[in-house]
This record gives sequence, C-alpha cells and structure tokens, in this order.
Amino acid sequence: MNKLRSWLLRFGGLFRKQRRDRDFSAEMDSHLQMHIEDNLRAGMSPAEARRQALIKLGGIEQTKESVRDGRSLPILEMLLQDTRYGVRMLRKNPGFTAVVVLTLALGVGANAAIFSVVHAVLLKPLPYPESHRLVMVWEKVFLPNYQNDENNPSPGNFSDWKNQNTVFENIGAYRNRSFNLTGSGEPVRVEGEQVSASLFSVLQLNAAIGRVFTAEDDQPAGQHVVVMSDGLWKSRFGSDAQILGTTILLDGESYAVVGVMPPAFHFPDPDDQLWVPIALTPQDLANHGSHNLLVTARLKQLVTAAQAQGELNRIAQHLTELYPDTNTGVKANVVPLFEEIAGPVRPVLVTLFGAVGFVLLMVCANVASLLLGRASARHREIGIRIALGAGRTRILRQRAARRIGLRARSSVCPMGNPRAQTAEPAAHPTPGRNPGRRFGFCLQPGDFSSCGLYFRRAARASCCARQRQ
Repeated sequence: MNKLRSWLLRFGGLFRKQRRDRDFSAEMDSHLQMHIEDNLRAGMSPAEARRQALIKLGGIEQTKESVRDGRSLPILEMLLQDTRYGVRMLRKNPGFTAVVVLTLALGVGANAAIFSVVHAVLLKPLPYPESHRLVMVWEKVFLPNYQNDENNPSPGNFSDWKNQNTVFENIGAYRNRSFNLTGSGEPVRVEGEQVSASLFSVLQLNAAIGRVFTAEDDQPAGQHVVVMSDGLWKSRFGSDAQILGTTILLDGESYAVVGVMPPAFHFPDPDDQLWVPIALTPQDLANHGSHNLLVTARLKQLVTAAQAQGELNRIAQHLTELYPDTNTGVKANVVPLFEEIAGPVRPVLVTLFGAVGFVLLMVCANVASLLLGRASARHREIGIRIALGAGRTRILRQRAARRIGLRARSSVCPMGNPRAQTAEPAAHPTPGRNPGRRFGFCLQPGDFSSCGLYFRRAARASCCARQRQ
C-alpha cells in the first residue's frame, strides 16, 4: 500500500511542475541565504560566505535535480520530453514529414486492407463448434464423356452414405429454393433452403428463439414448418416476440414458424432467410440418377478426411455393383468445409498478400533512405549532444519518439487507416464472418539503420568537439 501511494504521489509530481519548481527554488534560496548570513556573522567575506554556503548545500542545481527525480517519475518525464521534442521536429520540417507520412500510409494501408481479407478468409476459423471436423461430400464422376470431382450427390447416394458409413458423427443434405412470401405485408421473393433435419445437428447450432427441425418434421407427411433468419424476423415481422406458431404463406402454402436462427446465421449462403424440411420421399431416397443435393457431414472424433474418403469409396464401389446403370464411374470426394470455401481463392490471396508485402519493403527502403538523409544533416547536432553528456539511450529514445510520431500520423491518414478503407468484402459465403484484427502501423528497418548511422557520425563529431576543446 505504501509503494502504491508513493507511486501515485510521484505520478502526481508530473503535473503542476512549474509551480512546484518555483516553490522549491524559493525554499532553496531561503536556505542559501540563511547559510550565507550565518557565515557572515562568523566573520567571512561575502564571497567566501556564499561559497561555503553552496558547498554545505551540495550545489543548488544538483540538489534541485535530485529532488525532482525523487518526487516524480524520471523515465515517464523524459518520455514526455522526448515526445514533445519529436512533435516539434516534425512541425519544423513539414515537407519531410508529409513525404514520409504519405509513403508509410501507402504501404501500411495496402497491407492492412489485404491482411483484413486474408485473415477473414484464410486464417479465421468458420463460426461453428469444432469447424475443422466439418466436410463437404461430393460425387467424383469419371466417365468417358463426363468428369467432375465435385458433382452434386443424388438422394439415393446420400441415403446410402448416411446409413452405411461409420466415420461421420452426422450427415445432412440441403438444396436451394426460392419462395414467394405472402400473407403479411407486400409479397416478396426470398431465398431459402430445403434442409434435412440432421443438418443443424451437423453444424451443432440451435435456434435463438424456438427450435430447429426434428425427424418428425422431416417426413413427407409431416407438418409444414419453417425456421426463419433473424434479419427476416426483424424486417418483415418487427421482431414479434409471439412469432412462434405464426402461420406464413410460402408459394401459397401455409407454414408454421417454429424457430428463429441467431443473427449471424445464414447457412449456406449469406442471402438465405428461410429453411424448410427437405422431406425426401422413399422414392427420392431410392433415386440414384437425379443429382440435386448438397451434402455436409461432421467427422467423428479422431477421424480424418482421408479415412472418411477411403470408407466412402468402398461404399461407392459397393453401390456400383448394386446400381451399375447410375453409379458406374461414381466415387466419393470428401473435402474439408474450410478448404471448400477458401480453397479457390487461396492462391490469389496469397499472391496478392506477397505483392503488397513487397510494396511494404519498397516503402521501408524509401523511408530508410529519407531518414538516412536526415541523419546526414543532423550528425553535428547529435555529436554536440553526446559531447554535452547525452547518452545513446536518450538519443535513441528521441529517435523513437519521432518514429512513433510519423507512424501515428500515417496511421490516421486515409490511406494508412484501415477503417478508412473501402467496405470489406464478405469473408466466406457462410454465416457469421466478421473480419477483425488490423494493423495501424509497424516497425520500419529505417529505425535501426538510421540510428546506427547517427551514432557513428555523432561519435566522430563528439571526438572532433573534444579535440577542439
């Protein structure tokens, strides 16, 4: 507690500094005068009385410096001084400051904009629990007149994969469908999906209000039910708290609302607003010739995509024997969901990120050249500072203060400020993508190279100054 109070008192010593210095100077003058008077009464001459009084006090300026250090935080105080010095130097050279700021803003801004996309698409995981276990399952077709590694599965193949596999925790199917929403306000066309009841279990997500589909809902004779997006619930129904059980008309048929999904959920497409049960009939599940589904699965714990691929290929071989007319040349292709989404754009983004990284290197080289030029013009000043007793650490802090000032200005420049960039594209065609981290500014090689030149030239200037003395 005493240490904390001491630190708080010393921190308070940074404020009202001039008033404290005036009071302390008056107190020191009073003590000095008292000692001089004592010496005069002892028979000393005025000059000798003052000299002895100064010796007894240990030096006025030295005592003032000692007291200042004891009542404040010297490191923080010197940091503030260096910062003010850096700002003054930047104001003194507006042309140099503008060139460096614009150069840094160009390099940092380009890297910040590209990195925000790279982070959202390539680095940030999908917004599902244990998303690394999610995979897409395709048909891999190899026929003399048709080859496709990602062919849409048929309902029959989906049913056989689901019933015969031992590698998936769950597997779900879906297909896109648009609906005419009527009966509440103006008619509107909305995008949606027909999904199996197991799809939400695959994603391990539940409704924010109400529930998702059950196995009973996903039957041909089941009741017509619908789950809507948070956006549609708010825009079309005004966030009605009594929405559950409400009947809406989709393509002229009545559907009962059983759930509202969380705000960030729009699987599989960002514009999806409705989900209804797919309700495959026995005839659909026996159909191996119509390829109109998309299939997503969740791997079991400790099962890899390669293992799932091997098992599904064995199942596919068995299906070829059972259904040679529709399944000849058809195998399975298991692709991690993240790779399915980010894979096509990965090479482009990596190349683009490398290109802007090279631009940043060019910016660093240009800024380093400018700083070296400034160092050449200021080596005499640094030499004088060293000759007067300034340490290399203090000079380096001053240099760092100027660097921070330059990068702070470049970070708020429209080109260097990531928030001033254009609107960020959707990271994934999947729900909940919200790219986050961005850079404001970064270290530059010029910081180190120019400081090294400073010290070398300053040392030579210091030696010359001592020789002249």
